[in-house]
Amino acid sequence: MDRMSCEVSIRKSSALVVLRGAIFTREAEVLRAQFLELSRHCLQEVVIDLGEVTYIGGDGIGKVLMLYKSLAARGGILRLVQIPGPVYQLFLEMRLDTLFELTPGQ
Repeated sequence: MDRMSCEVSIRKSSALVVLRGAIFTREAEVLRAQFLELSRHCLQEVVIDLGEVTYIGGDGIGKVLMLYKSLAARGGILRLVQIPGPVYQLFLEMRLDTLFELTPGQ
Protein backbone atom coordinates (compact mmCIF):
# COMPACT_ATOMS: atom_id res chain seq x y z
CA MET A 1 0.00 0.00 0.00
CA ASP A 2 1.37 3.41 -0.99
CA ARG A 3 1.66 5.90 1.85
CA MET A 4 0.06 9.21 1.06
CA SER A 5 2.17 12.32 0.92
CA CYS A 6 0.96 15.89 0.60
CA GLU A 7 3.18 18.79 -0.46
CA VAL A 8 1.78 22.31 -0.38
CA SER A 9 3.35 25.40 -1.90
CA ILE A 10 1.74 28.82 -1.71
CA ARG A 11 2.55 31.73 -3.99
CA LYS A 12 0.69 34.99 -3.49
CA SER A 13 -3.01 34.14 -3.85
CA SER A 14 -2.65 30.59 -5.20
CA ALA A 15 -1.56 27.22 -3.89
CA LEU A 16 -0.36 23.99 -5.44
CA VAL A 17 -1.08 20.77 -3.57
CA VAL A 18 0.73 17.67 -4.83
CA LEU A 19 -0.74 14.40 -3.56
CA ARG A 20 0.86 10.98 -3.89
CA GLY A 21 -0.16 7.47 -2.87
CA ALA A 22 -3.46 6.06 -1.62
CA ILE A 23 -6.02 8.21 0.18
CA PHE A 24 -8.08 6.16 2.63
CA THR A 25 -9.97 7.38 5.72
CA ARG A 26 -6.88 8.05 7.85
CA GLU A 27 -5.15 9.93 5.03
CA ALA A 28 -8.33 11.93 4.39
CA GLU A 29 -8.06 13.29 7.93
CA VAL A 30 -4.54 14.50 7.11
CA LEU A 31 -5.99 16.20 4.02
CA ARG A 32 -8.68 17.79 6.15
CA ALA A 33 -6.04 19.41 8.35
CA GLN A 34 -4.05 20.59 5.29
CA PHE A 35 -7.16 21.97 3.58
CA LEU A 36 -8.30 23.76 6.76
CA GLU A 37 -4.89 25.41 6.91
CA LEU A 38 -5.23 26.46 3.26
CA SER A 39 -8.64 27.95 4.07
CA ARG A 40 -6.95 30.31 6.52
CA HIS A 41 -5.12 31.98 3.62
CA CYS A 42 -6.86 34.39 1.24
CA LEU A 43 -6.38 32.16 -1.79
CA GLN A 44 -8.05 32.76 -5.11
CA GLU A 45 -6.97 29.46 -6.66
CA VAL A 46 -5.93 26.04 -5.45
CA VAL A 47 -4.56 23.45 -7.88
CA ILE A 48 -4.43 19.83 -6.70
CA ASP A 49 -2.08 17.57 -8.67
CA LEU A 50 -3.33 13.98 -8.42
CA GLY A 51 -0.81 12.54 -10.90
CA GLU A 52 0.64 10.04 -8.45
CA VAL A 53 -2.52 9.17 -6.52
CA THR A 54 -3.18 5.44 -6.68
CA TYR A 55 -6.56 5.47 -4.91
CA ILE A 56 -8.96 8.00 -3.40
CA GLY A 57 -11.95 6.89 -1.34
CA GLY A 58 -15.15 8.67 -0.44
CA ASP A 59 -13.58 10.33 2.60
CA GLY A 60 -10.83 11.84 0.45
CA ILE A 61 -13.33 13.06 -2.13
CA GLY A 62 -15.35 14.58 0.71
CA LYS A 63 -12.32 16.57 1.86
CA VAL A 64 -11.78 17.87 -1.70
CA LEU A 65 -15.43 18.97 -1.73
CA MET A 66 -14.93 20.67 1.64
CA LEU A 67 -12.04 22.67 0.17
CA TYR A 68 -14.11 23.53 -2.91
CA LYS A 69 -16.95 24.83 -0.74
CA SER A 70 -14.56 27.00 1.29
CA LEU A 71 -12.96 28.46 -1.85
CA ALA A 72 -16.26 28.98 -3.68
CA ALA A 73 -17.65 30.94 -0.73
CA ARG A 74 -14.88 33.50 -1.32
CA GLY A 75 -15.09 33.42 -5.12
CA GLY A 76 -12.03 31.17 -5.42
CA ILE A 77 -11.31 28.44 -7.94
CA LEU A 78 -10.35 24.79 -7.43
CA ARG A 79 -8.67 22.82 -10.21
CA LEU A 80 -7.70 19.15 -10.14
CA VAL A 81 -4.96 18.19 -12.62
CA GLN A 82 -3.08 15.09 -13.79
CA ILE A 83 -5.93 12.88 -12.59
CA PRO A 84 -5.22 9.15 -13.21
CA GLY A 85 -7.68 7.43 -15.58
CA PRO A 86 -9.80 5.43 -13.09
CA VAL A 87 -10.00 8.35 -10.65
CA TYR A 88 -10.89 10.73 -13.49
CA GLN A 89 -13.72 8.42 -14.62
CA LEU A 90 -15.03 8.22 -11.06
CA PHE A 91 -15.01 12.03 -10.77
CA LEU A 92 -16.91 12.31 -14.07
CA GLU A 93 -19.49 9.76 -12.91
CA MET A 94 -19.93 11.83 -9.75
CA ARG A 95 -20.34 14.91 -11.97
CA LEU A 96 -17.60 16.76 -10.13
CA ASP A 97 -16.74 18.39 -13.45
CA THR A 98 -19.82 20.56 -12.91
CA LEU A 99 -18.22 22.02 -9.76
CA PHE A 100 -14.58 22.50 -10.69
CA GLU A 101 -12.09 21.96 -13.49
CA LEU A 102 -10.83 18.40 -13.98
CA THR A 103 -7.83 17.62 -16.18
CA PRO A 104 -6.91 13.98 -16.82
CA GLY A 105 -3.33 12.76 -16.62
CA GLN A 106 -1.25 11.96 -19.68
